[in-house]
Amino acid sequence: MKKQFYNNSGLQVVFFTTLFFIISLIGVFHHVMWLDETWHYLIPHESVSFLDIFSVGYNNGHPKLWNAVVFLAIKIYENVLSVQLMHSFIATICAFLILKFAPFKLVDKVLIIFGYYFLFEYNIIAKHYILGITLVISSIVLFEKGKSIYWIALLLGLAANCHLFSLIVATMLFLYYFHHRFILEKRSNLIIAALLFVGLILFSIWQIIPPPKDIEYLKSFENASLLSADRFQRVSSSITRGLINIPDFRLHGFWNTNLLYNVSPYLVYSLSVLLIFGLIKVFISDKKILALYFITMLLIMCVVFYFPLGSGIRYWGYYYLMLIVCLWLLSLKSKVSNFSTMFFRAVLFLQFLISIPVYYITLTTPFSNSKNAANDLVSMKYLDVPLFAENIGLGFPLSAQLNVAVYYPHIREYKKYTPNNLHKNYQSQEFVELSLEGLRSMKKDSCILVMNQKISQEIKNQLINTCFINNVSQHTGAIVASEDYFLYLLKIKRP
Repeated sequence: MKKQFYNNSGLQVVFFTTLFFIISLIGVFHHVMWLDETWHYLIPHESVSFLDIFSVGYNNGHPKLWNAVVFLAIKIYENVLSVQLMHSFIATICAFLILKFAPFKLVDKVLIIFGYYFLFEYNIIAKHYILGITLVISSIVLFEKGKSIYWIALLLGLAANCHLFSLIVATMLFLYYFHHRFILEKRSNLIIAALLFVGLILFSIWQIIPPPKDIEYLKSFENASLLSADRFQRVSSSITRGLINIPDFRLHGFWNTNLLYNVSPYLVYSLSVLLIFGLIKVFISDKKILALYFITMLLIMCVVFYFPLGSGIRYWGYYYLMLIVCLWLLSLKSKVSNFSTMFFRAVLFLQFLISIPVYYITLTTPFSNSKNAANDLVSMKYLDVPLFAENIGLGFPLSAQLNVAVYYPHIREYKKYTPNNLHKNYQSQEFVELSLEGLRSMKKDSCILVMNQKISQEIKNQLINTCFINNVSQHTGAIVASEDYFLYLLKIKRP
């Protein structure tokens, strides 16, 4: 029976797909959504109609396909968990496609789906990446099976509407598919497919381009000039940080860190050079696939170079994704060398090793403390008291957990979702005084201060003639440190 199990590829696919889904679900039930996840939950949540998605979240710099999918999910069950479960289900479909159709050995396919990116970064963290990746993987399956170029164009066009980097990957893949089908397909079919794809690409770009005020906001994150060393270092380190993404587990907030970079940036730069030469050797047998990988990498680097918010493990992971995609395409031509196999397996094995401690930390440490803060507010019956948050990094996750509006004193907005990209850093006394102004303008006596810092006894003493400030609760130790919560009850003193 055991022998029959391992000889039956269908049973192996079912077994590992089911195992992946179960492990994913366990991770999802222990993961608390952070700012970026709740941002993309609140956009469709606050949209009355489907078309509102494109106006409510018009300036967040992303295409809206993921928001549209979330809109449908929360119509079935209005809760953040419904989004997480749907996201895990999409990730499981992606895992199934890899297990069923990828031309790799079973050990390689298992290492892929249980590696860091597919198990954690693009699975347990519920954002738009896995939808685009699944569509890309689906396009490879259709291409391999010789299916209509229309369907391939549609899948890649939809992938381009998930994220800017998915747009880059989809565009390069479509050009590759188009070139291979140029002789086989009718010209009319190719033209129609190209028009369909270009139309979806333009629709995605229209959604991505932010208005002028948000361009200025994005520029505020980058003070360095275009020729500064910081930009070049960020780009040159991204290859190593994407393929050899060993988190610095010495830090509590290990996410988006890299041990090698923290030990020595110059080591990372050197490894990036070695990785480039290694990747050239991997794909040198097929110049088209070599060009596919490196042009895609170069375009991603351009985004990392120009946009400081385009840096992070979830973005650098596209180098890893393209390694899988391009080696998949190369394997279809039976041109994989021993070096390519060893290089590929070494990267896969590293990703698998990294996923083990990351998954364990996911089960034992809150990613965000928003759920703990929300539970306190419910148990202490403070839901009728207005919540005043320092910034959207604290407000959005709390709004998503409680389904309540939050007031942002700096911009004087009281809602669950605000299109304003507010990341203001307050001094604690400044925030208290601004909140007092907000209370007076709202003609209310009290509020809950939602903060990422303590209010010292000295500040409480300075304001003792104006207000009472009482500790409600605090939750520290989140992986995302900016989502540690300090809750205070603020009451105005009346004469």
